[in-house]
Amino acid sequence: VSKGGYIPDYLALGASLWATERWRRYPTPWEFEIGARYDYRWNHVTTTGNGNNNLDEVLTFSNVSGTLGAIYHFSRDLSAKLNTGYAWRPPHVNELFAKGIHHGAGTYEEGNPDLDSEKAWNTNLTLDWETSRFNAVITVYRNRIQDFIYLNQPRDSVVLTIRGPFPAYFYQQDDAVLQGMDANISVNIVPQLAAEARLSLLRGYRLTQRAGETGTWHDWLPLMPADRFQYGIRWTFSGGRQTGNLKTAESFVRLIATTVARQDRIPEEGLTKAAPPAYTTLGLEAAHVFHLKKQLLEVGLNVQNLGNTRYREYLDYFRYYADMPGLNVGLRAKLTFGG
Repeated sequence: VSKGGYIPDYLALGASLWATERWRRYPTPWEFEIGARYDYRWNHVTTTGNGNNNLDEVLTFSNVSGTLGAIYHFSRDLSAKLNTGYAWRPPHVNELFAKGIHHGAGTYEEGNPDLDSEKAWNTNLTLDWETSRFNAVITVYRNRIQDFIYLNQPRDSVVLTIRGPFPAYFYQQDDAVLQGMDANISVNIVPQLAAEARLSLLRGYRLTQRAGETGTWHDWLPLMPADRFQYGIRWTFSGGRQTGNLKTAESFVRLIATTVARQDRIPEEGLTKAAPPAYTTLGLEAAHVFHLKKQLLEVGLNVQNLGNTRYREYLDYFRYYADMPGLNVGLRAKLTFGG
């Protein structure tokens, strides 16, 4: 094993067993689904190049999870979905044993071999409303997680290596709550022109104990995404037709703006570098389908950051060193075969 490794060598094996049952009796407006799952994970962690060369540990994790869901159809156009369930996630090898420079992120990261598995009770409610002119999907959720694993950066924590200084992050866990809302709305202004909007809001905080105090202390979790809004227009000029066994993809042009707010929900201890300001970028996406006998050729264009805006993203580790990419143009082609 080469010196300076980020995580140890390891062998991972896993097995799962699950069962689901769904109940639906038309025209009864209710649908129900229940599921249960058992997971087993086995890891053999061996040598590493970061100075812990004597590792020879076998780690096993197992647990049962389950979910319960219900759908109520108010009408053909409107339905509500409720899902709740218990889930778990074992710590990954990098969360346990990482120690060194993560060159893909430009950070120094250190794992915690004492981490336990995450256990969560997750609940979400979705409202789905679709008509000939209007479509909306709105979801609210709340996840209560015991032993939530996350990367934390103590204020002004920097590690100096022979490769230079790097911001240092350490894996730790606390009980936490992640809750928020996602929304996707589309309104047809005219038959082929639609206005679109998307919204993503997340509030994540950890539940900890302060030294010398009783009760639970709420503190914002680090590295949580800022509020994000997207809005724009989409012109669809063909698509949805059936050709033999093939259904054509939509041909469209979409112009969309993305606004990301400044992240002001940061841990009480602060950040090594202040969160970047809010920004707005423009994007253009287009695609057209060509019929080549029994094949379909879809050609697409994607332009990101159309206005060549200068900005930095809060969750991008490289924001310590550089701006996000400017104007970026991509072309794609997809050939579909069929009879």
